[in-house]
Amino acid sequence: MVAVRGLGGADVAWYRTLVSLHEAWYANYPLRWLHFVSGLLGCVMIATGMVLWVIKRRARHAKDSIPEHFGMRLMACLNVAVLAGLPVAVAAYFWANRLLPVSMAERAAWELHAMFLVWGWLFCYAAFRPEKRAWVETLWLATAAFGLVPVVNALTTDRHLGVTIAAGDWPLAGFDLAMFGLAAIFGTIAWKLGRRWAKADTTPVATNMVVAGGQ
Repeated sequence: MVAVRGLGGADVAWYRTLVSLHEAWYANYPLRWLHFVSGLLGCVMIATGMVLWVIKRRARHAKDSIPEHFGMRLMACLNVAVLAGLPVAVAAYFWANRLLPVSMAERAAWELHAMFLVWGWLFCYAAFRPEKRAWVETLWLATAAFGLVPVVNALTTDRHLGVTIAAGDWPLAGFDLAMFGLAAIFGTIAWKLGRRWAKADTTPVATNMVVAGGQ
């Protein structure tokens, strides 16, 4: 734990209490996993709310024949960059933790720099790509980024899944398994969205061909 300098006993006790609650030091492993899943569900609630807000506003504007304004396009871009791009940036942080030289000056700071640089790039990516393509492509990027974290860990350290599971080191093994789980979640979302939007894009074409043939 980071030392707290210049603080008295009460301050240190309060700091340790907050850290203990945040890190769930008081909990056993099943309860920690419950906290983790609950946190993910909270993220899902926020994410679906942001996406539904854009969908409902677009439907209302289309019904009232209101052209899409800059604020709506900005919100749609932010949804891609935050909901799909931020997970990629977090995975980039894990990559930097394994790939940056141990002797590098200000290594911890550069791990954070890597995260924000990747996130900033994905903001730009979402701004200049068609919205549907940006969603699918960024989600696939998240799939690859998280799925390869255990592989990078195995290539750069001796604490890979083949070792940690056999040794019963479940904190480290659980991290790698969680990375695979997140990759599976993002991959499923990307695959389903890609199929749904591809089908929606081809349906009008097929309908027009039938109408033209009937004429």
